[in-house]
Amino acid sequence: MTSGLPVLLAALAIPQLPTAPEACPELARRLRAPRRSQVAEFRALLDLVGAEYPNDVGQFIPKPPPPPPPRKKGEPRPPPPPELDWLPALAGAAVPPELETARAEAVDLVATLRALASTRRWDKECPVARVLLDFAFEDHAGAFRDEVGRQVRALGEAALPPLIRLALGQGKVARGERRYGNYQLDRMDRQRPETVMAQVRDDRIRAEILTAYGETRPASAVHVVLGECDASSPRVRRAARWAWMQYVTQKPPDPPKRKLKLTGGKETDEEKELYLSYRELADLEIRRQWPALMNEPADPEKPLAELSAALFAKQDGERAQRWDAQFAQAEARRQAGDLAGAVGIYGWILAQDPFYGRRSEMAPGYLALARTLMAERRFAEAAGWLRQARALAPAGSGRDVEAALALCEGLLQLESGGTDVAALERALALERGQVQAQTALRQIKLRRFGRTLRRAAPVAGALSVLVLGCLFLWWRAARAAGAPRTPPARA
Repeated sequence: MTSGLPVLLAALAIPQLPTAPEACPELARRLRAPRRSQVAEFRALLDLVGAEYPNDVGQFIPKPPPPPPPRKKGEPRPPPPPELDWLPALAGAAVPPELETARAEAVDLVATLRALASTRRWDKECPVARVLLDFAFEDHAGAFRDEVGRQVRALGEAALPPLIRLALGQGKVARGERRYGNYQLDRMDRQRPETVMAQVRDDRIRAEILTAYGETRPASAVHVVLGECDASSPRVRRAARWAWMQYVTQKPPDPPKRKLKLTGGKETDEEKELYLSYRELADLEIRRQWPALMNEPADPEKPLAELSAALFAKQDGERAQRWDAQFAQAEARRQAGDLAGAVGIYGWILAQDPFYGRRSEMAPGYLALARTLMAERRFAEAAGWLRQARALAPAGSGRDVEAALALCEGLLQLESGGTDVAALERALALERGQVQAQTALRQIKLRRFGRTLRRAAPVAGALSVLVLGCLFLWWRAARAAGAPRTPPARA
């Protein structure tokens, strides 16, 4: 049984690293920092703890499992041993002195790998999965590739865009790297595009995955990309349409050709293409779905680009009709005086389609609701609605909204006891003659003057006391100088 002291020392040897998302760049630099130990030392250390690593040609040679313990007839088979946890195994292993440096650096590397995976960053500034994959194939001859794979899978959805680019891309990569990316996708059950899009919920990652499909253009993703071109999320829809147009416009590589064998051992006279290109598959897919999407058969004379543009226009028109019906209901409520109900429908439309074509017509409703709230002295809520009205108003026509927002912010300053007059001065500059703004400005200036007097009162009092003290001392000195001297007493 392991004693408590070695376990405690092993735990103390593991560095405690930050896992917040903002720590990602620093952790990436720490991971790729040069190390003193050589690849042979790291491999010898991993052999001591029973960890696996690829050989010089990138292949994993499985280590033979330990012999099973003897069991009696009829006893159930023991469960398989748990997967090796590298961090405590490396930190608590007894190693010879010549491997102590390698052990310390290996513990630091594994802890950094896990901290980096815990940040779950996937953005362009710090793509964690890409950093991990580069480390697995470029540093220390891939000695830590097995642990990298576990951390990549632990990233979940955040690892999918770089894995897709790696597994399905056409560029030059390190030996075995593309096979490694496919292996990780298979372990995560995310190799099929329809499975990927069905499981991922974050619209940002969904859009990034579609962008990756557009960059790599795998034939297996044609139907998935086309299906997302009418997604409810504008971000996902924009990414899907960009990816689809990559299928449409980019020239595909020529499929391989060869003579096909016929019945009886004969071959075709001419070489035939072995499979369709991704553009041909895209053309077949859009024509197959065209009757269901457009309620008419596809024109065989129209090229793929024209069909795609017509489909997108039809989808946008149908979406605009849905929002127009909702917008008409909102306008009816606004005319009836139900401003809160109208603004609620506006918000629902904008949540579904932030770039709705008639969004600028919503600004008067937000402005009317804000003025109602200002009359009820609910300035904080009114300021929020006015900011939305400012964002929706067309360029150059939101002067009344700006004036109302400046007045609302100034009244909020007055109500909260502040002394900042910038908002009220801006309101008067935008709309001269506002009585409410002028009154509030005078009140804030009086408040500021009163506070100035209160701050100056102690200083004025101290100066008064000092002046009185000086005058008293001067009077004493003058009186002493003007008094007659007393003659000395005679003996």
